[in-house]
Amino acid sequence: MMRRLFSISALSIVLTLTTSFLLFFSLPAHSAAREKPIVLTLNFPIPPIHTRWQNALKPWCDEIAKRTNNRVEIKPYFAQALSTMAENYDSVVKGIADMAECAIGLKPGRLPLMEQVMYFVTPSITINKPSEMIMRMYRELPELQNEFRETKMLFLHMNGNMAFGTSKKKINKIDDCKGLKMCVIGSGLLMDKFKALGFSTVFMPMSDIYMALERGVLDGTQVDWDLCVSRRWGDVTKYIVQVTMLTPTFYMVMNKKKWASLPPDIQQVFEEMSGDYAARKFDEYWKNAELSAKKKWETEMGGTTIILSKEEMEKVDNLILPVITKYVEDSEKKGPQLRKVYNRFVELEKEYVIR
Repeated sequence: MMRRLFSISALSIVLTLTTSFLLFFSLPAHSAAREKPIVLTLNFPIPPIHTRWQNALKPWCDEIAKRTNNRVEIKPYFAQALSTMAENYDSVVKGIADMAECAIGLKPGRLPLMEQVMYFVTPSITINKPSEMIMRMYRELPELQNEFRETKMLFLHMNGNMAFGTSKKKINKIDDCKGLKMCVIGSGLLMDKFKALGFSTVFMPMSDIYMALERGVLDGTQVDWDLCVSRRWGDVTKYIVQVTMLTPTFYMVMNKKKWASLPPDIQQVFEEMSGDYAARKFDEYWKNAELSAKKKWETEMGGTTIILSKEEMEKVDNLILPVITKYVEDSEKKGPQLRKVYNRFVELEKEYVIR
């Protein structure tokens, strides 16, 4: 009798173990054992204390992790740790980084059409919702899409107002610009726009600008309030003239092979978090960042924002718009692409202008 009971008990244990074994291996992999997260490297030129990381990019990365149930981990590499700023985009093309975010135009000629888009803005105009606007342009124009064909485009974002500042001389009228040595970070069209206002233009890496302003090697530089705070240029830039000289544009891209390797459900999360979603979030970030930086620069760093009279702003427009028009006309010798992009920019600029 005891032997029979023992046999039944043993059989019961064997059946229980067998059932558990089969159930374990029939469960999805992520239920049976916690998946190792997919780690994606992200290449940045900015330091971790930068407001763009703290208030915009980090929340975006955190939301990706949340929506994928921590199956994706985005690992940031700051301050040009994986490549120089100029090679940021190519670091993704070559697979050095899985993803990258950086300003466009730091390697002149690499994304030629998109570089020029930043310089088309009318000086007297400030664009509302600039990230939304640039995403519309990208979606509508195959010419812009083609420039990013080597990567998976996640989103573009744009700061709608970069002006110019001076270290010592207060500019009350446009004639005050004549002969001042101005640092311009950008290609020929941007240089030509500053020259049209009477500046003597020079190019200098961003890392050298603070010291050059401090020592008087430069009289001024293209700047916004955020740069005055985030890079401390406000210590040596005491006046900002509110004339829109360019609309800095940034990309967030992913390596194409890495993108193709992601599971479809994770790709879907990235799609949902990019495009319009990212444009809204970054428009909100840029608006808040500029207002906060403006207040800090003016109240704590001794800066003064200068708003030119209506008559002086008309002079600025009349000096700069012909330069843009001539640049676009000259480009048509190489093809119609830039004209098409410029015409669409002008249409959208009128739609998105802050009135």
